[in-house]
Amino acid sequence: MSDKFKGHMLERVDKDIVKLDLTYRKILFLLGTNPRFSIEKISKITRLSRDVVAYRINKLKELKILTGAITLLNPWALGVAINYTIYLQMQNIEKEKEQELIDFFVAHKHIRWVSTCGGKYDMGLVVNTRNIEQFNKIFMKIIEKCGDYLKDYIICVPFGEHYCYPYFLIEDFKHKDKIDLTDKYPGKPDSSFQKEIIAAHKTPQRYEPIKLDKKDTEILKLLETNADMKVSEISKKINLSSSSVMQRIRRLIKERVILRFYPMISYSLIGLQWNMLFLNLRNYDEKRLRQLENYLIKHPHIVWFVKSIGKWNYEVSVFAKDASHYHKIVVDIRNHFKDIVRNYETVTIFTQYKYVFFSEI
Repeated sequence: MSDKFKGHMLERVDKDIVKLDLTYRKILFLLGTNPRFSIEKISKITRLSRDVVAYRINKLKELKILTGAITLLNPWALGVAINYTIYLQMQNIEKEKEQELIDFFVAHKHIRWVSTCGGKYDMGLVVNTRNIEQFNKIFMKIIEKCGDYLKDYIICVPFGEHYCYPYFLIEDFKHKDKIDLTDKYPGKPDSSFQKEIIAAHKTPQRYEPIKLDKKDTEILKLLETNADMKVSEISKKINLSSSSVMQRIRRLIKERVILRFYPMISYSLIGLQWNMLFLNLRNYDEKRLRQLENYLIKHPHIVWFVKSIGKWNYEVSVFAKDASHYHKIVVDIRNHFKDIVRNYETVTIFTQYKYVFFSEI
């Protein structure tokens, strides 16, 4: 697999858990809010010296806890009609063949998410296409590539993704409001674009494509897997003034093409287990669904969820301390929403090899 960053997160294998003190966790939370925050901004918010912040961030990168940063893009605005989530159940597969499949999926320009799993399914993929005919061709190629190693699979159509914030990093911090910049951003707009992101999130999601010119596309491709790239560097690479780059990024955020800037954090290295919780509902009361979504948004250990068409109605990413903690989270959800949750299923995500948005379709 290429060394180029593609939104990967590492699995902890035969390594001790990295214990992070509160200072590290506050910095990581701020970067989890927006990886474009400058060292100066983080220094001011945390009341740490610039040198301390810079040293700690470099250490997080050195330990591979921070692997990079991506830009979350709206596939509808990009003209991608449909995403398809596929979970593959394998049988009698050797390690070499599994790696061959992983490399094939990561290299495939239409596949935006690749992970290995534990539980009923062994691999997870997300394919983005312009139409169902294109998806069918890609899917048949996946089936052919897996061959007799494929035992079963399931396909769902996700829509309405929601990205939350890693509040579990600062659960024990008494003054969370002092560093919480998720819905307020004091001061003037800056190159983090956090003020613009907060404003845009108060407007409806866009479900129709927007016309992008060549410079827009160049900016998006640069930011896709380099979300923390400085405006001055983008300016040099695409031969456009810094002020014009700033103006274009602000417009792309306002028009809901750019949704957020998002760091890839290898949470397993700091002792957290990544579980994908699939919820199947029996009641579609709109009021209760809004309550469920608000509950998921506010839960400190849930960082992402998406509505889905298929066997499951929701896929929910939960980062738990251990199996017992995860069980408690699931029981709490079921108890709060026993009138609408019919059943659930879980897979554990081991390694994320790829997570990108701008598929060349």
